[in-house]
Amino acid sequence: MAEAEALEPFGKGFPPPIFCDQAIIERCQPMKPDSPHLTLHVTFKPPALVRVVWFNGAARAATLGLGQGQRIEQMYELAASDYPLGPGYDRLARDVAIIA
Repeated sequence: MAEAEALEPFGKGFPPPIFCDQAIIERCQPMKPDSPHLTLHVTFKPPALVRVVWFNGAARAATLGLGQGQRIEQMYELAASDYPLGPGYDRLARDVAIIA
């Protein structure tokens, strides 16, 4: 998170940086039943399993047909988090595309 904080200031008038990475989907599931929000577990290089939160992403994921094993390109931002199993920040997906 220190590297992202070095990019400050962002906020009103200064949008947060958007990052872009390629990954492989390990799991794609709603946060809870019938939720429009998704939790993606993806693997990046070097092999690292990462949790990505995608608010209101369920409809787009269904349109794309996202599933386990697919290679994707994702645009995301970092946000501080108190999720107990996390690294202290969340990756918040802004968009996802399947790589053919």
